[in-house]
Amino acid sequence: MTVNMEIQDSLEEQEEANAVRIALKANSADCVQLLLDAMLEEKVTPGSYRAITEAIPDVAEQYPTMCEAFLTGLPLKPLGEMEIPASIASRGMIVTSSPSYTSYKEMWHNELNLDNPEVNKGPKILMEASMVQLPFAVASGKDSLLHTMVESAVPVQAFGSDTVKAIIDFKWNRFARIKIYSKFLLYFFFVLVYTVGAILFSRDTVSQTTTPKQLTSSVDGCVLLSFMVVLFFFGTYYMTIEVMQLLSLGLTSYFESFWNVIDVISYSIIIAITPCVIMRVGIGKGQVIAVLFALETIMLWTKVLFFALAIDGVGTFIFMTAEIIKGMRYFLLLLFTLFISFAVAFMILFRDEAPGSTLDGQWGDVGSAILSAVLIIFGNYDPSQALGSEYGVVATILLTFYCFALIVILLNMLITLMSDIYSQVKVNQNFVFLKGRAELIIEVESTNTSVGELTEGHPFLHILTTSNRNEKAEENEEDNRLEKVISRVMASLQDKYGNKIFYSSAGAGGGVGGIGGLDGTDGAGSYDDDNGGGGGGGGGG
Repeated sequence: MTVNMEIQDSLEEQEEANAVRIALKANSADCVQLLLDAMLEEKVTPGSYRAITEAIPDVAEQYPTMCEAFLTGLPLKPLGEMEIPASIASRGMIVTSSPSYTSYKEMWHNELNLDNPEVNKGPKILMEASMVQLPFAVASGKDSLLHTMVESAVPVQAFGSDTVKAIIDFKWNRFARIKIYSKFLLYFFFVLVYTVGAILFSRDTVSQTTTPKQLTSSVDGCVLLSFMVVLFFFGTYYMTIEVMQLLSLGLTSYFESFWNVIDVISYSIIIAITPCVIMRVGIGKGQVIAVLFALETIMLWTKVLFFALAIDGVGTFIFMTAEIIKGMRYFLLLLFTLFISFAVAFMILFRDEAPGSTLDGQWGDVGSAILSAVLIIFGNYDPSQALGSEYGVVATILLTFYCFALIVILLNMLITLMSDIYSQVKVNQNFVFLKGRAELIIEVESTNTSVGELTEGHPFLHILTTSNRNEKAEENEEDNRLEKVISRVMASLQDKYGNKIFYSSAGAGGGVGGIGGLDGTDGAGSYDDDNGGGGGGGGGG
């Protein structure tokens, strides 16, 4: 029995090993590229496609740009055309999964219930049937293709490839859309309850209700108490979901997501502050609970933006905001340097001002000096105020230069930076939207392990899209015109030179080889008596 198990484990290890993974382990980018190119050129057997599918997530992590180029260049496999009722075709692209890639017409008839006369009636539209070439591409889990792409540094353009778009469309319509909308409604209700609770807390008469018994003695206190109990159970429920997600994804993958970090912090805070409010602990003047309430409000409403990723346009705007913030990191570093240096400089120049004067109040200590240096960015400071100080001339010159550098130069630089980032994101708007939807799908998969059963035994993705015969006809017409031009050129050259096209280089040691015939025949070499040498035969055209 033990021997059989060892043999089985050995066989499984051999099955998991494939050429792409071997090349990845050897850190051989050239070999990985060669293997992926072989698939794009259809030089691999159909049985090798699954092995490549299993290795693509590793490629995404190790060579993200290579993965993006491969997915972008991987076309759908055309299967044929079908007549579909216009009422069904109006949905646009239709994606489904199947246990095989043959008998696609029979599969679509069953999937769309076209054998039903009530369904298969009315005008028909010709649609193209195709399939994703990567089997098991719709698998779920942290090692799946879509999850790895979301968490890795794969360029956002990869989400616009035909293969990834089909995966996203299938998962979104099959299970993610309903679950995301349900999660959003529940979460939004939770946020509204918290907001009302926070407003009640802001009106809490702390000095009069120092014990839980005193809190229940008034109507407002009973309402506040009820809201805190409801919020505590909400926080516990959501924290349980986050723990399940953490166990599903693993520690590293879980905390790679900004939204997961927000979730853990916000749910931890709400579980901590609600008992404190009920027990009247830490809620007095200057104590920490009020600060935590304020931070919690911002974080919970920020998480609402996560669900907005499913909305085209809004998701792009959220991504654009995040990209602008990331693009400003060097600008903020420069700004921080200016704030610190000039704040300390003005503290020194105004150190002997009379206590209570305007300059002393603004620059008298480190905190006030930095705040004053920051507020100048809003244009509420007059440099001439420094003229009456001990170092009036120097201080006025420095203040004038600081205001000019901050308001004129840096703010215009910031506007230009934002404009450039906006232009870059605008170009990739559709890709950004698809990536946002993919993040929502991963959120559903990591908290609902049962969704993987929906695709179990159905490894192949089949797609129906509106036939573009008109575009193909235009392309064929263009190709025919090009072929006619080439044919006329060939006929003209053959009339003038026969079947050989050659030239010789004067002064060279030998004639230059003939250029290959345009019709695919080898060009013959030429011989130049004056130069005393023969040219080699040219290659085929």
